[in-house]
Amino acid sequence: RRAAAHLDSLGRLLAVAGWPAEAVTARRIRDDLLDRAPAEAVLPRTLRLQRRVGRSRTLDRLTRGIGTLSTADARAAGVSGPAARAGGDVPARYRRWLADAVDDVRRLDDVRRLDDGALLEPTAPGPMASPAPTALLDPTAQESPRGRWDAGRPPSVALVGLLPRLLEGTELAAARLVVAGLDPDPDELGASKREFAGG
Repeated sequence: RRAAAHLDSLGRLLAVAGWPAEAVTARRIRDDLLDRAPAEAVLPRTLRLQRRVGRSRTLDRLTRGIGTLSTADARAAGVSGPAARAGGDVPARYRRWLADAVDDVRRLDDVRRLDDGALLEPTAPGPMASPAPTALLDPTAQESPRGRWDAGRPPSVALVGLLPRLLEGTELAAARLVVAGLDPDPDELGASKREFAGG
């Protein structure tokens, strides 16, 4: 699911950047991942997307130097995940999404041991064919697509907190790319506001 989320973020960025064909490709791979396609069916297409988008000179020129965020500044602002690990501008972040998506797809068919010693085997293909073990659904156990999950402060809250500084003095077109390059999740922000209002 994390690979699907990275490809979803990438698809939004590519649409904002004016590359609808590759945005559709990213979304189709995302849909296949959500339908639990095996790694062997998805990995070649994900690698092709990584090469095509990652090496695009046009996309690099369009996004280079905007929304620059060092790893140290990201961590100081409470940001984790791809935005912090990328340590750079919008191209650094979309290349990080691509690399993380490829890594996650490569691990799709892994058989691993859970903490209780039980084997976790790949699930059968098909939408919602077999539910994932509860251990894998614990948001604090693994990094979510936008960073380490904290019930009191979802990762998108920290991403949105960066926007005033990153958007200062940018033109509208560049501002749209900066926001798409961070891709804060409105659902996380809404959940955070509800928890604050309820608490």
